[in-house]
Amino acid sequence: MEDDWKDNPSIMAMVDAALLGFIRANPTNSKTDDPGVRLRSAKKALFGIPPPSGKPVALDIPELITMAQKYADERGPYEVDERYVPFWLHIDDTACTSVTELARIALTRREQQDNGYRPHNRDEKIRNLVNKFNDQRDGLLRLVVGWGPRAHDDVVNMNLREIKNLLVILGIPFENPSLPSRDANTLN
Repeated sequence: MEDDWKDNPSIMAMVDAALLGFIRANPTNSKTDDPGVRLRSAKKALFGIPPPSGKPVALDIPELITMAQKYADERGPYEVDERYVPFWLHIDDTACTSVTELARIALTRREQQDNGYRPHNRDEKIRNLVNKFNDQRDGLLRLVVGWGPRAHDDVVNMNLREIKNLLVILGIPFENPSLPSRDANTLN
């Protein structure tokens, strides 16, 4: 139970963004200084997370966060349990957008925001987003409740600013990633 955070790709995206802040602010003199390799090594050393084998998994963080935000917004006022997972007391799910439609909306939004992004098979991508959202719903909703319209970037940047402020006081270099959600999808 205590390692559940390691299975939540949204939380791991924040961990990756924080570690990348250290890595980019402290480059090595090596010609092969690859932030992705250093990130994987750091995660192994700090948390015992072995580097993934095979092709990197598409995390789809921007799409999943968009889906979670719209899911929460449509259901209105909520309460949270002891793990800060939102729940709704009185909700008519039939009046809400289906998870499949949420995936379509999120994918279209990602394509509009990132001109270079085009999924190979749109229908398969939508099915994958639906499955990932259903599998990670609680963790995703925990990230978006109570935050602004760009929930993921707001949460990540807010926490990175706090980390950076502390590190500046300590004199430790740290660089915020420019696009945390893009970093989350490109480095594993």
